[in-house]
Amino acid sequence: IVQLLNRYFSAMTDIIFAHGGTLDKYLGDGLMALFGAPTTTPQDAGNALNAAVAMQRRIISINEELKAEGFPEIGVGIGLHTGEVIVGYIGSERRSEYTAIGDTVNTASRLESNARGGEILISDATAKAARGRNKLVTREPIMVKNREQPVVLWEVDWQKSSGALPTNQSPSG
Repeated sequence: IVQLLNRYFSAMTDIIFAHGGTLDKYLGDGLMALFGAPTTTPQDAGNALNAAVAMQRRIISINEELKAEGFPEIGVGIGLHTGEVIVGYIGSERRSEYTAIGDTVNTASRLESNARGGEILISDATAKAARGRNKLVTREPIMVKNREQPVVLWEVDWQKSSGALPTNQSPSG
């Protein structure tokens, strides 16, 4: 398990860094990345989405390697949300970590927990900020803890998406 997690985390971390992201933390068998912290750019949502697509594509080759070694395949669900966060060193005097907190982080976490293996779920805010870079499929909005309105949800059809060419399938904004 440790070798599998290290292989997986190494591959995903390389993808995050290659797309301009910051690795926030490893969370058990998952991870949290930030795009646009500490400095934001108009490309942050697009970079995050391109990283998510690259991650799902890399999982395919990891699964081929695992199968060849006699191990079961893995599935990864990804959730992305765009918005303002509070970043900084949070913790105690003895131990603190640079991290992000706030509604945006919580919403992204809820999207991730609703994503099945192989899925990339994004909020409407991310879809609009990424500016139509991938083919999107409408999903039923979901209720998220501490929010009165449901979150408008899109699934990225990453197997049909180039990750670079605009399509007319996504929301305008």
